[in-house]
Amino acid sequence: RPCRVLDLSFNLLKSVPDGLEHLKSLRTAYFVQNRISKISGLEAVSTSLRSLELGGNKIRVRYGLTYLCSPAESFHASDPSAH
Repeated sequence: RPCRVLDLSFNLLKSVPDGLEHLKSLRTAYFVQNRISKISGLEAVSTSLRSLELGGNKIRVRYGLTYLCSPAESFHASDPSAH
């Protein structure tokens, strides 16, 4: 059964974990309330990911998120400078 939603909130993660390229059907990812400061490594799921929840992290740097820019898709982060 394909994984469409991944919730790794409240896990003290410092970065987006490796291996997301294996989740070909991933549509929503939650990384809320971790210790993530740099977003990268999401290019592998860029064709399927539609919602990325990052509230409660201190995002300073982000790479490869241009595919989440259409009005029907969302990128949520607690740091206003991350948008």
